[in-house]
Amino acid sequence: LDPQRRAAEAGAARAQAARGELKQALASQSALRKAWTAALPADDEGLLLLRGDYARTLDKLGRRDEGSAEMDALLPLYRTRFGAESNRTLAAMDTLAELAFAHNDYEQSAALARQVAEVRERRLGAEHPDTLKAWGIAAGSLVRLADSPQSFDEAEALLDRLLQAQGRILGTE
Repeated sequence: LDPQRRAAEAGAARAQAARGELKQALASQSALRKAWTAALPADDEGLLLLRGDYARTLDKLGRRDEGSAEMDALLPLYRTRFGAESNRTLAAMDTLAELAFAHNDYEQSAALARQVAEVRERRLGAEHPDTLKAWGIAAGSLVRLADSPQSFDEAEALLDRLLQAQGRILGTE
């Protein structure tokens, strides 16, 4: 399997998904996933990225259980192949945090989002949009978990911090 051809095929399916042609994208990604899984090592970079796209397409189609299962299986492979703090691994963790939130698993969502936010804050800065996005997922999860005054205070402080940062960056209007 030629790496350039594989990249083009995966890119075409990603473009379908970006255009909103989700069913067609999923069919393409599913066929590629099946063929590549049979022919390539499990930690092949192109296969891992395709599987991440596949999980995100499943999520967009509302098939969150399948998307979560795929992303759960992928995360350890991403950590090993790309590194625990790589942008690719962090993006996979972001997706998994969002899927956990959608499944009302707010503890997992908050934990994953917090890990991502802390790394991004250290590497990109406290007010980088990707950092703020991860803190936003964490804050939303903490609000849902706010069953004690202490956890509510933590969620409120984080939301205040986010509002101030976004106000500075985007303006108060």
